[in-house]
Amino acid sequence: MKSLLYHGFGIKGYRYLRTRYEKGEIIFELEPEKEPEVPTGQKLRRHGYRWRTVRSVSIGLKPVVLKVKVPRWLNTTTGEEFEQTLPFVEAYTKITRPLVRLIVDLARFMTLVDIAGWLSLSWDTVRTVVQRRLEKDYQRIGYRKVHAIAIDELYLGRARKYITLVIDLESGRIIWVGQG
Repeated sequence: MKSLLYHGFGIKGYRYLRTRYEKGEIIFELEPEKEPEVPTGQKLRRHGYRWRTVRSVSIGLKPVVLKVKVPRWLNTTTGEEFEQTLPFVEAYTKITRPLVRLIVDLARFMTLVDIAGWLSLSWDTVRTVVQRRLEKDYQRIGYRKVHAIAIDELYLGRARKYITLVIDLESGRIIWVGQG
């Protein structure tokens, strides 16, 4: 089962506990194989755990849910409580990195509504994943390779009036958008 977790879902460092089938979903239960690294001079004490539910890439048409036992720790030196992070989960989401990659790849060919329906996810989840990827890819534009530009003005209707676009002629990438 460890091979399926690694090769199919990109998960390593977690022990397989069991598989359940509920409401048309495949649920894998996992727990970490080892404890977190402790900074020198500090002591950790186990402070319980909680189960975290994460969606992953489907197997066929069956959605896959990973139910992960996340240990809670108490740093007895500083008094801070913390949870072990899941390295295969995108930050601030409940979906795995392979599922994020699938959504981003599908967004090149499908609408967000179609992706959400096919993967049994909410439209907001799909939109957030695609939006984060676009922000990451286009947050910084390099102007050094721009040699020729085009400037165009588009009319967007009575309410919005006009916008001005500056486009790199070689790559076709939009460099700047402004009102008026």
